[in-house]
Amino acid sequence: MSGDETTDAKHTGSDFARLCRANWEILEGRRRLALWCVLLLGAAGLSEGSAIMVLLPALKGVTVGQTAIPFWDRAIAVAGLRDGTQAALALFLILGLASTWLGRLSKRVTLRLRVALENDVRANISRSLMHVRWDMFHSLRLGDIGKSVVVEAVQIAACAQMFLQGLGVLLVVLVFMLLALALSLTMTAFTLAFAGLGAVLFRWANRLARKHSDALTDIISDIGIRVSDTFNHLKFLRASGQTRELDTLASQDYANYGTSFFKSQDYGITLRFWQEAAAIFIIWLLLSLGLSTGRTDPLVMMVFLAVFFRMSPRIFALYDYFYQSRAYMNWYWVWKQRFDFARANAVPASGHAEPALTQALRLESLTYTFPGAAVPSLDAVSLTVQRGSCVAIVGPSGCGKSTLGDVILGLLKPTSGTVSLDGTPLWEMDIEHWRKRIGLVLQESPIFHATVLENIAWGDDTPDRRNAELAARQADAWDFIAALPAGLDEMLGEKGARISGGQRQRLALARALYRNPLLLLLDEPTSALDSESEAAVTATLERIKGACTIVIMAHQLRTVHMADRIVVLNAGRIVEQGTWEELIARPESQFAQAVAAQGITPEA
Repeated sequence: MSGDETTDAKHTGSDFARLCRANWEILEGRRRLALWCVLLLGAAGLSEGSAIMVLLPALKGVTVGQTAIPFWDRAIAVAGLRDGTQAALALFLILGLASTWLGRLSKRVTLRLRVALENDVRANISRSLMHVRWDMFHSLRLGDIGKSVVVEAVQIAACAQMFLQGLGVLLVVLVFMLLALALSLTMTAFTLAFAGLGAVLFRWANRLARKHSDALTDIISDIGIRVSDTFNHLKFLRASGQTRELDTLASQDYANYGTSFFKSQDYGITLRFWQEAAAIFIIWLLLSLGLSTGRTDPLVMMVFLAVFFRMSPRIFALYDYFYQSRAYMNWYWVWKQRFDFARANAVPASGHAEPALTQALRLESLTYTFPGAAVPSLDAVSLTVQRGSCVAIVGPSGCGKSTLGDVILGLLKPTSGTVSLDGTPLWEMDIEHWRKRIGLVLQESPIFHATVLENIAWGDDTPDRRNAELAARQADAWDFIAALPAGLDEMLGEKGARISGGQRQRLALARALYRNPLLLLLDEPTSALDSESEAAVTATLERIKGACTIVIMAHQLRTVHMADRIVVLNAGRIVEQGTWEELIARPESQFAQAVAAQGITPEA
């Protein structure tokens, strides 16, 4: 189902039809288990109702042929019993225990189904979002992604659980209605009137609550985004004195959520009040009519009231379950729209060839245009990177450096042109395997809330301490790691807050080298560093040059002095290339002018 179709489904048909449609989709792959949930709950109700019904002959103490229920007379006659009282009591005990056991079993099966649905929703949205085309991923909000995985999964599973329990209770109510009909047609008519009144009240409460339920998903999304923005940039916000304003805005969001949530639930409380009041009125009316006219057997009336007392809470629960499921349903439609977007924009399947870089990485007439853009970010770029060489891609911000890196990584598929390894097109290879053979260092490389060893060996289930130390030494990171109280086992704070920027980059470089990469790809590795840290990282790159193929995207030109070849990009095109010395020797070249603008001496 596409996003547009999802939106249409959300707004077409009756409210109950939309509820059924949503739950039918939610339960895909789990429908057999869902059916068992409903049948078990119905069976529990049937056992309970039957247990109440057999009380009538037991209370009367009658023998065969004396009850008011023909099928019961036949049943005890077939069993060869003369006294229906003892048989009724025994059957009451058996049916009552069976009802209790079936009720427990149905609840356990329903709970198991809910857990499975939560897992399914989380796995489906996580898997689909992880494989969204990179150029489309940036249109998503991180707050919404977190909400889909954490919050919406719980609400969607609750939607299905409430709906299935409602269906199960509906079966129970139908069973009790049939039992009531066997006792008294008149009293059953009053019961049907009570159920009809409940349906009218449910429709009223549901219509009033709908607008508040719809608003909750939007409010939660806004809260998630505000929380993400606040705590991701807390240092800046606190340092710039904006915490008071943020606290005020957050309090307003929380108050809006509380108001909408209260109103959406309050109608359910009001609905239950009127249902309970109506039940009391029906009981009073039945007793008044039955006792005043004397036409109804008191024992029959007592058993009927027992049936009604057990049935009326089910009727309350029936409407309450559907009411709650309807409130949760909005979460599903929002989740489904995001899920459909992810599936519609999934990364195209790659090939299965084993990636290798024994000769060269080649880009031929490579063009890439972002969706909706008027001009290409890369325009007919042709470049060859020989194995073991170091190539630097430089140029002003927005010239296409990072886009070129994303194409090499296989995150973006070229609009036209090819990327190949040793003559084999990149998309004929196993892209995931290719990425695992790339050592990647970003401008702000992630440092995870884990030990130093786990950070260096990230993605390796069984970290190799010797290999991690070797990589750290190659990256010139071992000295500061060894100085930490626990060395490789030191726990680093989230985002590496306990180490400096230069140390974070050297740790990221150690992680890249731990993979023994075919290609070392560095995207602005020193742009956020001070001159001393920049010099340390640059010296490290000079030492490892030749051990693997290196591609550097850089704005800080001092970093690329050690490159075998420098390629200058401007507006997505290669405008010049050569060694440092060749480009500097031409004062009119863009590179030479950029070097001068950064205050770098030609000999640097």
